[in-house]
Amino acid sequence: MPRVACFMSEGTRTSRQRVFHNGSTLAQRLQSPWLRLAATVLICLVLLGIFFLVELLANGGADADLRPALLCLSLLGISAVSYVAWPSRWNILAHTQLAFGIVAYIIPLLLLGGGRSVPEASLTLYTSIMVVGFGFSVLGTIIGSQIAAHPRNSRVITAVLIPSTRVRHDIPRRVVWVALVSVIGLLTAFLVMGFVPALAADPFAAKFFRGAYAASYAPVAPLYRGTTSALTVLLPLLTMYAIWRRRPLWIVLFLTAVALLLLTLQREPAVSGILLFIGVLVALRSRGMLLYFLGIVAVYFAGSASYFVFAALGIANFSAGVTTNPVGLLESVAAGAPDVADQFIFLDSWLRNPVFAHGLTFMGGLVPGNFQWNPSVWSLAVTNPGADVTAINSGGFRLPGPLWGYVNLGWAGAAGVGLLFGLITGYLARTVSVSIARQTALLVGENKHGRESAVLTFIVYAALVDCLTQFYALSYVTVIQTGVIVAIVYIGHNLRLQLRRPFLAKSSVRNA
Repeated sequence: MPRVACFMSEGTRTSRQRVFHNGSTLAQRLQSPWLRLAATVLICLVLLGIFFLVELLANGGADADLRPALLCLSLLGISAVSYVAWPSRWNILAHTQLAFGIVAYIIPLLLLGGGRSVPEASLTLYTSIMVVGFGFSVLGTIIGSQIAAHPRNSRVITAVLIPSTRVRHDIPRRVVWVALVSVIGLLTAFLVMGFVPALAADPFAAKFFRGAYAASYAPVAPLYRGTTSALTVLLPLLTMYAIWRRRPLWIVLFLTAVALLLLTLQREPAVSGILLFIGVLVALRSRGMLLYFLGIVAVYFAGSASYFVFAALGIANFSAGVTTNPVGLLESVAAGAPDVADQFIFLDSWLRNPVFAHGLTFMGGLVPGNFQWNPSVWSLAVTNPGADVTAINSGGFRLPGPLWGYVNLGWAGAAGVGLLFGLITGYLARTVSVSIARQTALLVGENKHGRESAVLTFIVYAALVDCLTQFYALSYVTVIQTGVIVAIVYIGHNLRLQLRRPFLAKSSVRNA
């Protein structure tokens, strides 16, 4: 009887997979790399035309320049290039990157004319770097997705499937213990330091532990970094368990984690984890994705203007960290997400003394402290020659991959980083798309914990993307975060058993 049940279960699952994968003719056609390349080129041309029209109107029709539109398209494109491999509502990371790009790239470059107020040499060079990097990233994404589509990759996909027994018991227990230890550790760090960044006299100096705050932070630096990294990567899971399991412990842990991350002035980690879980929840329900996307844009919009709102209200001396005086709402938002402005400042400074880093910044972030080749330290040193970077209230510059490649290895670096970025992005996106499709087809409706499996898979994917695709400015913080989530989900997982073909049938009997 169990063998018959197993056979029927396997047959039902196989039929569901067949319907899922073959039900859409359009989905089948999109597997062609040539069609995806043609679709990407067409979309880029349409967007370029729209961006150029916006630039033309913003400039009053005089001296229209195609470079800001090209730069904006390239920055947006490389941020959301995983759409090329995974054009789906499930591609939550691409949705969030696109929403962030509207605030960080479209507003300053097209609506405020940021590209018109920079030196000609910087604008031309930066546009060329990003166009090359974006073009190679598209090529790499297509190649990476084709590698992931190879039949042999099915073993990898099967290996990362999470048995429901672990979803029900093992993983939640591990999340509880790691979260409790992290909360206690971070509270201990606050106690030893004697201050909390958000409540300090100078919040921005306290956030980066500069000046008077450096000495107090030094003894607990490993504890502080480790616990904040763990809470950041666990936040989507704490959100999931607090909403779906609704036990007091989960709710308290979730609220405590959010409060502590906000007190460290880490705005983006404190919000992105919640948004990531909500995105997966919306994808599971197959509706409301447009509303979710608009909500993300609104969150980034409000978050970018938050410091200036606090400064205007005179809250907690936030005015000390506000170095500009925006005259309108869009200016406040652009000043709160100064990616483009910072990138131009960095490139203009580097052009005054163009010394290549020769790849040393690719791994410099793995060394804790103020190591000279740490990307944050090196970028501050470039823009502030001769200054003591430990006295600057900044965590460094957030630069895109092709720009890091160029200042390390020249044009070969810009193209190579774009290509490798695309290869990793395409492979991960295609692999996890099939994995999540299998898990949702096999488990949702049969097992109430099936949706948790999908969330867990996606959180692991997000951590891997954050770590592996940032190889050009790798940080020990992202390595810690990836290690924490992979250990929680996969420690004790018998990968060799899963590489065998009968694994699904065996697991279905064991989990029945």
